[in-house]
Amino acid sequence: MTVVRSLLLVALCSLAAVPAVADDSPARPNILWITCEDISPNLGCYGDEYARTPVLDRLALQGVRYTNAYGITGVCAVNRSCLITGMYSSTIGSQDMRSTTRLPERMKCFSETLRTAGYYCTNNSKTDYNFPPPKAAWDNCSGSGHWRGRKPGQPFFSVFNFTVCHESQIRQPDASFVRKTARLTADPHQINNLADDPQYAAVLEKMRRESVAWMKRTGDLGLLPEFEMHRRAATSTSAAIVRVVRRGLLP
Repeated sequence: MTVVRSLLLVALCSLAAVPAVADDSPARPNILWITCEDISPNLGCYGDEYARTPVLDRLALQGVRYTNAYGITGVCAVNRSCLITGMYSSTIGSQDMRSTTRLPERMKCFSETLRTAGYYCTNNSKTDYNFPPPKAAWDNCSGSGHWRGRKPGQPFFSVFNFTVCHESQIRQPDASFVRKTARLTADPHQINNLADDPQYAAVLEKMRRESVAWMKRTGDLGLLPEFEMHRRAATSTSAAIVRVVRRGLLP
């Protein structure tokens, strides 16, 4: 759950008018919220030619497709606390991953506001808000949460969280990983390594010479092996080490 692995979080909403409970009541839309994680805009509706997402592409055609989205940070739970409350995580104390803060009594999840307005609200089923979800936030927050549990004619707000693309899925036995990825073909966007290509050998050597020359001119400490950097740092300052590197007095 890093910046871009990180939780970057995707939410797709589908709005459809439903019959009003009474003839004189304003029509209220049903809201379906689908979330998945760690995919960035890797969907066909965003121009990714490698992605095969026909159902979501049709959903995008029938709804609103946002081309600019912002997250408050690069990790999922902190962002999720912001999404469910509409508040900056730094304001409600959930900015540290796994901080396990608690909301003040006056603070509400926005699903509570929808429930007050008559909506049937379900979450299936991940929360991970960095705080315990208030009991009043959902009519049903579990693996069985579904809009089908609502009363006849009642509008719903239903969240479904899919974790199949969460970065944690790569941490599994080799046999399972091979089985799940067997049908995938090579990614056309994969970066090709040209370092071993004889055609670029001369260019690569020139780039390396220029890089080393620049590092020496600027005193870049990357010229020192890590163990040597630690050894010198124990008895010297960073500025003194830089001067040594600039003079070319390397081990």
